[in-house]
Amino acid sequence: MNPNWITLLTAFIYVVAAIGAAEGLRKWRGYPAEFTRKFIHIAVGMWAYGTVLLFERRTFAIIPPLTFVLINAFSYRQGTFKAMETGDKENLGTIYFPISFAALIWLLWDRPHLLVAGLMPMTW
Repeated sequence: MNPNWITLLTAFIYVVAAIGAAEGLRKWRGYPAEFTRKFIHIAVGMWAYGTVLLFERRTFAIIPPLTFVLINAFSYRQGTFKAMETGDKENLGTIYFPISFAALIWLLWDRPHLLVAGLMPMTW
């Protein structure tokens, strides 16, 4: 199997696991959505390292963030992932973050250190 396909699957598993862990923490410990939203932000942002180290082609690397633009937009409208939503309908950060990630992948693929560095301020 092509390493890009394996990495693509790994990326989705990683992000879904981060969302699941945050949702589990929110329900189990009663953490507010703002805490779990930040947890997801940091976990997903740190995947920038996995992106530049494991993907061989930017066309594959850009698929997860673009997919999560759609998933997050759906969740924003429907409130599907409570761990990610603040309830503030003016806060579109969950949609803008993967758009920014995708843009950085596309524009800075040949400069992986800048790609990661560009995402870190949004992550932390």
